[in-house]
Amino acid sequence: MNSYTKADLRSLELHKKIVEKLQKFPELWDIVDDNINFLKKKNASLSLAYKEWEEILSTKLKIEIYNILSETTENAQRLRSSSPFSGILSEEERLEIFSSFSKFKRSA
Repeated sequence: MNSYTKADLRSLELHKKIVEKLQKFPELWDIVDDNINFLKKKNASLSLAYKEWEEILSTKLKIEIYNILSETTENAQRLRSSSPFSGILSEEERLEIFSSFSKFKRSA
């Protein structure tokens, strides 16, 4: 694993939970599409990061996308930093990860 910051590790945990939720509720993929479409309308064009995500989402198998979201490579870390997966987790799920992560890191 690379030199991850606390925020990177927390992002990894959030995205692992996103993978679990997408596998359990495939209809949530619509949120990802909506996020990309919203960004296109809002900005007239996507940033390079979101263009890259748009390409990934349109060409990769879901298992490949799940791997990107949960890998510890530099590329996966970079992609997670501009994630179009917001809205998949509820606020309660997010706060639970933030809380448990903070508690875990303090005791480590």
